[in-house]
Amino acid sequence: LSSFVLAQGTTSRINGIVTDNAGAVVAGAAVTLTNEGTGVSIDTTTNESGAYAFDLIQPGNYKVTVEKSGFKKFISSGN
Repeated sequence: LSSFVLAQGTTSRINGIVTDNAGAVVAGAAVTLTNEGTGVSIDTTTNESGAYAFDLIQPGNYKVTVEKSGFKKFISSGN
């Protein structure tokens, strides 16, 4: 007797690339992802290509905050 089960995942991934006004990538920027419903936050830092990623994210609305010394703080809500 054998069987198999198909399941749909309930998590997602959020990723992006941080750039300045001239389009150059910003390495070493602090990126914070905050669940707007629960207030729970997780942090990461952009790599040398300006990329960041958050894995295994639960469904919900999120705020993304990006900060780096010498740059204006960026906030995007309702993601």
